[in-house]
Amino acid sequence: MNSNRFSRRSAVNRLIAGLGCCLPLLASAAPGAGSARLRQIFQPGQRRVYSIRIISQISSGTPGAVQHSKLVNQSRVSMRVIAVSPAGARIRLRYLRYSTRVRGNGPMADQLQQQAISSDPKVLHMTPLVVQVSPEGTTRIIQQPHSSGQRQALNVLIQLVRDNYFPAHAVAAGAIWSRHRTQSIGIGQARIPLRFHYHLLRLKPAPDSAMLIRVRTTGHTTLPVKMVPNYQHLTELGFALQPTFRLTGTAENRYRREDCALLSSQSRSQTTISIQMIRGLSPPRILTTRMNSTGKVRLLSQTNP
Repeated sequence: MNSNRFSRRSAVNRLIAGLGCCLPLLASAAPGAGSARLRQIFQPGQRRVYSIRIISQISSGTPGAVQHSKLVNQSRVSMRVIAVSPAGARIRLRYLRYSTRVRGNGPMADQLQQQAISSDPKVLHMTPLVVQVSPEGTTRIIQQPHSSGQRQALNVLIQLVRDNYFPAHAVAAGAIWSRHRTQSIGIGQARIPLRFHYHLLRLKPAPDSAMLIRVRTTGHTTLPVKMVPNYQHLTELGFALQPTFRLTGTAENRYRREDCALLSSQSRSQTTISIQMIRGLSPPRILTTRMNSTGKVRLLSQTNP
């Protein structure tokens, strides 16, 4: 089995999957003493610039034959409000900078390096992502690039605005709540059910005017067998394939209370793809690709019209 090929595809895809844990996500909570209504506020022509840094440690292989690599992805994103109407805000996102550094030895690191060299320069020239954010905070994609080679970079932009919505009623410091949804994981058409658990740690008035929310994310799904490279050949050899995908993560996100703008985020996540290859009564062979990632998002500047 060509495990290096699978490692290359899944490692970069899971780099983006792990970002779902480090970007802004909120849901509703019960009102209480000292509670406040949280609403996103946009102005036409408003522009925010964010820096994003993700460090990922990757291991892939079978017991006794594991390869290791390290990815450092750094980017800068422009988020501009095109228009504001009763239907919501229309926002355009594009990259100002995007680079990936690969460290490690062996075929997996070489393949990751070649992919970065090929794809990174194209990201700066890809079609901007345009979304519509409703007053309730739900996000609808208006325009997006269609190149499969830019999928990872596109998913980063989507995560920066996806589900960035706040409850219709007030929330108070100490509130705990949960929500779930399904999300594409960048491997074919596969999707994973995710559950988010929230804890509003801090909700301060002026002059601090900031709120801090902790997010815990869990998800697990069985992947379609056809997602495994060379699955037809392996099936012909008599192997029964059982691929699974698992994601866990935690993040702490700071928001500005006045307009609910994301100020910063720090996260840790682990994503694991495991393929059991079973044939007859022999012990199963297990190929595991695991990525441990840390992410930082920071608001660098904001300009208003």
